[in-house]
Amino acid sequence: MLINKFDTHCSNDTHGCYQILLANKIEVKKFVKIIPSELKDFYRDIDQLQGALSKASENMFAISPMLEEVELHNEGVVGIVYEYIDHKYFEVGRTDINSIIQAIGKLHLVYSSSSANLTRFQSISRKNGELLNQKLVNLYQDFPNNIEIPKDIIEFIGNNSDSYINYYDKSLNDSEDCSMVHGDLNFGNIIFDTNNPALPIILDFEDSLISWLPQNTDVATIIQRFLLSDNQKDLKLRERICNLLTEYDKITNNSAFTSLDELWDTLRFLSLRALGRLCINVIEGIPIQRTELSKFVQLHTEAGSLQETYS
Repeated sequence: MLINKFDTHCSNDTHGCYQILLANKIEVKKFVKIIPSELKDFYRDIDQLQGALSKASENMFAISPMLEEVELHNEGVVGIVYEYIDHKYFEVGRTDINSIIQAIGKLHLVYSSSSANLTRFQSISRKNGELLNQKLVNLYQDFPNNIEIPKDIIEFIGNNSDSYINYYDKSLNDSEDCSMVHGDLNFGNIIFDTNNPALPIILDFEDSLISWLPQNTDVATIIQRFLLSDNQKDLKLRERICNLLTEYDKITNNSAFTSLDELWDTLRFLSLRALGRLCINVIEGIPIQRTELSKFVQLHTEAGSLQETYS
């Protein structure tokens, strides 16, 4: 059923999806993302990319397809509507995290394939990703002190700018290890159909067209968000991480990290990359809450603590 216009309201749930109540009073659940009208072409590209990925998934992951664009009462924005799926999010101790890492391994194989359907998107990702990577390096090389960032955050950035630049020179600058990656594998972007809880459904591929990075950055994000988030810093954590990396290696026939030290370095890099992107938003006039900035400082600190404990 096509929806031409939302005549009533949208209400958020805790993960940024919406429930739509149609004008005819029939309640229909949809996933919808509200975007500026000028981004419609970008999201059409995302839809085509998702279609190509879905065909190559080999039932190791699923993707919720875009259904349509809809008009909204707010001028200058449109709604991107996706099929609603009765779902659950990852639950520590109840959801098989191996299925997530296996899905990402398969996704990486598809991303790095020579599929003609992906050639254009790989080109877009490389161009946009390299521009963003260089923009972040320039930021860390000459960080402006006159922007609305708390002084302690600026001091933290100054103390860690060299490590970001060194990571770029070693792992990103003209590196053959870089490719298109998902780039935003947070807790809300992987769901599980309640009717098929073993199959991860991957959402939000927007960052794929700006993320030209080593594929192990996606793996590190999974470890950070889905394994370390439960705060179970016990003696088995190192074993759990290694088991997860082994599952990834089985799918890709490639080791994500040569050592745990490389993993900790990647976790720190990702924290600085996210922090730098937030600072760029501030420079461009987009207000950012201090808690968001502090979150990535904490994640960076935690990676150092993990290295001291488990390497």
